[in-house]
Amino acid sequence: MLITDTEQRNYFRMIGANRWQIFCKLEVPSSLPSFFSGVKVAATFSVSGATVGEWLGASAGLGYFGRRASGNFQAPALFASVLLLCLLGLGLFLVMNLLEQRFLTYNPNRKETRQ
Repeated sequence: MLITDTEQRNYFRMIGANRWQIFCKLEVPSSLPSFFSGVKVAATFSVSGATVGEWLGASAGLGYFGRRASGNFQAPALFASVLLLCLLGLGLFLVMNLLEQRFLTYNPNRKETRQ
């Protein structure tokens, strides 16, 4: 699947750009919105994966702490670990969002409001 517009690619060829220039100046910037979408999803899912791994077989970490708290019927401690994991996932998402805004100068899918 092509991310870039055929007209843009033809324009780059018309002005004499080689394959490397087309890749660096057209293909990479065009793929950044999809790349950052994947990175944001991966950042949130990584917290879930690490938690499940700690829940199943670790001897330290928030997953282990939650498992121990649930086994001892300590609901406040369990909810505290879940809250911390939610905040960690949200924090990673926000960091990736800031990186996206920093590196993505133009996104045709973004709705911008003008004042």
